[in-house]
Amino acid sequence: AVYNYATAKNIKVVFNTGDLFGSSLAMQTGVSPERITTSLNIIESFADNVPYDKNVYQAVLGGNHDKKIFSYGLEPLGLLQKMREDIIPLGYDHCQVIVGGANSILGLHHPQRRFPETIDETGYNVASLVNYISTYCGNQKIARDANYVNFLGHLHRSMMDLDNSLVLVPSLLRDRYFNGAWHIKIYFDDKRNIDSMVFIPLILEQDKLLATSEIPY
Repeated sequence: AVYNYATAKNIKVVFNTGDLFGSSLAMQTGVSPERITTSLNIIESFADNVPYDKNVYQAVLGGNHDKKIFSYGLEPLGLLQKMREDIIPLGYDHCQVIVGGANSILGLHHPQRRFPETIDETGYNVASLVNYISTYCGNQKIARDANYVNFLGHLHRSMMDLDNSLVLVPSLLRDRYFNGAWHIKIYFDDKRNIDSMVFIPLILEQDKLLATSEIPY
């Protein structure tokens, strides 16, 4: 569904904010030849079965499920990149991506835990998310507003709080609000810095992503 939509809309980059590989390995411990083989099979299955389009890159930030494969002596995103030239590994947990000029930075994050279920009118715990981003910025010695927007995966709760530059990435499956993705249009000024963005929620219905309203930022 993602690749069909990206191809139809001439989208060049798909960002994945973690847990590219979903498997029961995430709940297992201990190393065995069988689990190493299973891990390799999961990676190879993605390489073989997920559609490939030479005009669409997939930039992937590794999440906790992906990191679990470390336990079996494998680095999954690095292996996948060797199998698929369209894969761009972004590391694990956090990254910053410059999409234009020096002031055009997107933050991508994959928290390693859930947050307390104190829900406000936005649909999630804003204070916990702001504190999480602030702690990360403090540890990395970067300004809180260095990123034009911060995207968070892992939470299975697609929402946004643009007052705090926070966007929770939808899950394709088992999302609490809607299964789908965001289509993001980025507009630049004459210095190639981000001037504005438009978010289009994409709802997954019968294996197709359907565009809904446009949300300017």
